[in-house]
Amino acid sequence: MRSLKSTIYESLLDDEDVIVGDFARKQAHNEIDAFLRKNYEMPKKYSISNEMVNGKYVVDCAGDVEIKKDIVNLTDKLFVFGVVGGDFICDHCKTLKTLEGAPEKVGRNFDCSNCDSLVSLEGAPKKVGDSFSCYGCKSLKTLKGSPKKITGDFGCGGCVSLTTLEGGPEYVGENFSCVRNVKLTSLEGSPRYVGKTFACGGCDSLTDLNGSPEHVGKTYNCNTCKSLKTLEGCTQRVGEHFACDSCKSLKTLKGSPQSIGGNFNCTVCRSLTSFEGITPQIPGVLYCDTELMQKSNPRDYSNISGYIQGN
Repeated sequence: MRSLKSTIYESLLDDEDVIVGDFARKQAHNEIDAFLRKNYEMPKKYSISNEMVNGKYVVDCAGDVEIKKDIVNLTDKLFVFGVVGGDFICDHCKTLKTLEGAPEKVGRNFDCSNCDSLVSLEGAPKKVGDSFSCYGCKSLKTLKGSPKKITGDFGCGGCVSLTTLEGGPEYVGENFSCVRNVKLTSLEGSPRYVGKTFACGGCDSLTDLNGSPEHVGKTYNCNTCKSLKTLEGCTQRVGEHFACDSCKSLKTLKGSPQSIGGNFNCTVCRSLTSFEGITPQIPGVLYCDTELMQKSNPRDYSNISGYIQGN
């Protein structure tokens, strides 16, 4: 049986541990607050967890959070972001090398565009309420780490080191853009569903469209892909318009969508010699070169339902 003296002594030790713990936590909270105020524009009111999760405190904020200076890491060794209710903006941060510490969830938009040192999206939010943008990240080599479902737009255009779309979102509710990714050699890894526009124009290393989405709700745009030789692999049902204009190496329209809801544009495709492969069901306008009409057999385009406009 413990003595009264022993019980009192142990109680004093417990109290001392609580005091030391409270002091350490308060000191850590002050350091986190100083880091946030130095590096971010954000509401004055936010929360820091009292307990650590995986060795770090968690910062939650109901409003927008925007980086205001170049930093290497989004957080320091003491904390990570948890939930940000508004936008989380860390774009044009030239020295940012990783998204580790980024929010687990963002209520509206996440933007890490034009971060020249970023090589991966690992650490990016798992859930984004609206759109996700990583445009112009010159060193980005993979989309792994991006959310699997995006209700708004997903933009990864102008990422000149990106060679694959593998690891990107599987569902995009509005627009998906991977334009001007000059080293992209395949569309494999594209979202299966795109609610509005799918744009892969200016991808100079693409030779075909294999890997395209299964569903494109509005427009499919693959224009100015200078190495594109065939439309094989293209989405077969497009809700509105299809554009493959200014693809100088394109030799055939075989593989183009067999169901479109608007216009078809194949102007300035100098290697085309016929309309073979094009769907006759074009409810809008067929934009083409007058030269192509002269080269082609009239039977290849005479049964097209829409208006033909030669340039």
